[in-house]
Amino acid sequence: MGGRFYEKGLYAHSPSRYVFRLGRQWRTLTATVGLCDGAADQGSAIFSVRGDGKEIYRSALLRVGQQAEVFVDISKVDKLELVAEPGEGHNFNSWAIWASPKVRRY
Repeated sequence: MGGRFYEKGLYAHSPSRYVFRLGRQWRTLTATVGLCDGAADQGSAIFSVRGDGKEIYRSALLRVGQQAEVFVDISKVDKLELVAEPGEGHNFNSWAIWASPKVRRY
């Protein structure tokens, strides 16, 4: 993504949703979000984080070569959802990546 290799990540062609039970035991979520290199120009995605069904983060519409940094307080979240949606009414080349996603307790 962006010419950089990330050791860990979550990939899913949008629309996609990853769901995790956290049990209110974690404090923050961080990640870098964007589209996989090689997606055609019409590819786009919007990334959101939901905690217990409520949206707590939403990115701008991202295209290939664009990225956003995610830093979210999840200290009161039981059910965490990482969602990638198609950006412009279609999902052509919407190769969504959550790069280096981490939950921390500190």
